[in-house]
Formats: sequence, C-alpha cells, structure tokens
Amino acid sequence: MSAPPISHPQSESDAHTAHEELLLLEGAEIYGLGSWADIADHIGGFRHKDEPKTKPTASVPSCHEIQGYMPGRLEFETEYANEAEEAVQLMQFDPGDGLNPRTGELEPEMELKLTVMEVYNCRLTQRVDRKKVIFEHNLLDYRENIKLEKKRTKEERELVNKTKSFARMMNHADYEAFSQGLIDEFNLRQAIAQLQEWRSLRIGDLRSGEKYEQEKSQRIQRAIPMGSMDRERLATSQRKAAAAAPEPPSGAALLVAPELPIRSAASPNGTLGIPNGEVKQEATTNGNGKVNGVTTNGGSIVVTNGPGPTTRQRANPQPLSGVTPLQLTQDNAPDLHLLTPEEVKLCEVVRLQPKPYLMIKEQILKEALKGNGTLKKKQAKEICRLDSQKGGRIFEFFINSGWVGKA
Repeated sequence: MSAPPISHPQSESDAHTAHEELLLLEGAEIYGLGSWADIADHIGGFRHKDEPKTKPTASVPSCHEIQGYMPGRLEFETEYANEAEEAVQLMQFDPGDGLNPRTGELEPEMELKLTVMEVYNCRLTQRVDRKKVIFEHNLLDYRENIKLEKKRTKEERELVNKTKSFARMMNHADYEAFSQGLIDEFNLRQAIAQLQEWRSLRIGDLRSGEKYEQEKSQRIQRAIPMGSMDRERLATSQRKAAAAAPEPPSGAALLVAPELPIRSAASPNGTLGIPNGEVKQEATTNGNGKVNGVTTNGGSIVVTNGPGPTTRQRANPQPLSGVTPLQLTQDNAPDLHLLTPEEVKLCEVVRLQPKPYLMIKEQILKEALKGNGTLKKKQAKEICRLDSQKGGRIFEFFINSGWVGKA
C-alpha cells in the first residue's frame, strides 16, 4: 500500500509542497533537465504566477550601451573602418615567402600584401586617434553632454557644432576655453548690435530698451490679420509654443537686461567694476533702486562695487578765458554717445571733437599706467599736442575724475 502524498509545504516561506518537489525530481528523471514544459505537465495542478518585479521608473540603457561601447575592452561594437580586418583576415606570411631566390627581390604578390598591411595599419592608427578624442573630451558621458546642450540657445549650439572639428587638435580644457570664448564673442556682438539699434532710436537706458522691445513685439502681434482661420492657426501655434520646452535666455539678453548683476571690485581681467572710472547717466537701477555700479548723491558719486564707499566730487570743467565753447550735438559729432556728460562738457570747453579726445584719453591712461597711475602735467600737455591752457584743463579733468594721479 503506497504512502499518502505529502501535501504540506516544507517551510512557511516556501509555497511548493514536498509532493510537488518529488514530482519535479521524477519528471526531470523521465524527461531530462531542460524539458520544463513536459515536467510541468507531469507535475500537473494549477498555481498562481509569481508577481513580476517592479521595473525601475527610468528603464534606459546606460551611456556606454547607447554608444555601443564596451568599457572592459575599451572598444566599440562598431569601430571606425569596421571592415578593415576583412582585407587581411585570410592573409598569410611564411618564413622566406615572397622573396625571389634568383634575384633576391620581393615578388609582386608580397609587395601587394605589404601595401595592404600598410593601409590596414593606417586604419588602426586613425581608429586609435578617434578613440583618444572621445576619451579626452568625455564624449561617452552622454547625459552630462545633453544637459550642457540644453542650457545653450539654438544659435550657441550651432556655433559650438561648427567648432567641433577643432576638438581633435586641442585638449579638453583648451577646447572648452576656445568654444566659450566664441560664445562670449557672439553674445557680445549681439548685445552691441541691440544697443546700437536702441541708440539710433534715442533710447538711453536699458529699462527703456526692454520696454521698447515688449511694445515692438505687441505691435507685430497686432499687425497679424485676424480672420477666423487666422485665429485658429494662432491659437494652435501658441499652444505648441507653450507645450515646447522654453528656450534658455541667451547671453546677449543677459548683457542688455535692466537688472544687471553687481560686479565685484576686482574683476578677473583686473579692471574695476566701472571701466576707466566713467559714470554713465544711462546706468540702470538694480533691485534696491540704485544705479548699477554707482549711486548718485547730489554732486558726488559713490562707487558701490568696491570694498568700501568712496566719494568723489564730479569733475565740472570751467570755461577757458578767451575761448568760445563749442556746441556739440549728434548731428555735428556722431561719436558723442561714447562720452559721459562731463566729458561732453570738457570737449565743448576745449573745442575738441569726441574722436580726437578719446585718442588723447587712451594715450594719457597708457602713459599713466607706466608710472603706477601717476602723471606729470608736462607729460599730459605733450601728449595732447594742444595749447598749454587746453592741455592743462584736460589734465585737471583727469585728476578730478580719479583716472590718473598727480606725480
């Protein structure tokens, strides 16, 4: 009489009964390991399927799998010139093979083999060079590179793509500095063009320029004809624009923004927050109501970018005796916008056009730098090449402005 089947599970955590395990061993003995379908029929019965494991939220291949890269072998699944090995895979070289015993010269077949091997070695060198560029510039770090690309505007991405051909001739640090320099130049050119457009429209400060751009876009929007079909198309385009990822602000837009960041006292290039000590009346205000870089207090100027508040009286050029001041306007002096109001008054007093004055200013400041920021009055007069009275007045203006010190 056979024993009753053992139906209790061997452990509380194990859902399989001992009888099922015996049937599993019996089925494996009859059908062999691997015939799991037949073994399952031999065991019989019905069991609930185990719950599948919860998949991770981001089930994506890793970066090296995206690129087909095998990090353990430092190789790619598809190499550069991947078919290069096909030309040499059946090639054989035996000792003494290919040498003509009578003439001692290589046979044409051996010369052909050597030429093929030379081409193959050249392909291997090119393959190694390309891997070197990939490793040097971290091109396998796919996610980080995508993050950096998304931070750039469309124009900046196009500019960087044009420079990628130079990456193989530079190390990573030099290439990053080179590409960032080109981006900065591009943004500066755009900002300069924007400011020149505003200047031609008699817009004198950044906040007014921002207001003008907003009103300009509104006028363009109102100029669009609004039929029934036009409204539908406009609504569709606006919905698509809202759904699309917002474009990051360009560097040029940040350069002409009304809320310019307060610069430190000593910038990386060694210049102060206010170039050449000039104070533009068109300077914009920041969040605390002060103009960017300077705060005006009556007739004095307080520099807010430095380590401490330094107060300096405004330079107010006095008229010269016997010299009629020159009336400068945008019509008779196209470069007048390059000067501060105090410099405009100085040029009117000494009867000097803006362009020659800027050349004199540049030469005086260069000469002052040679003497640790100080200059003699005689040297300034020699640089100006004007009469003594006008040269002295220019020198006094520079002293009062704090651009040079009196030696």
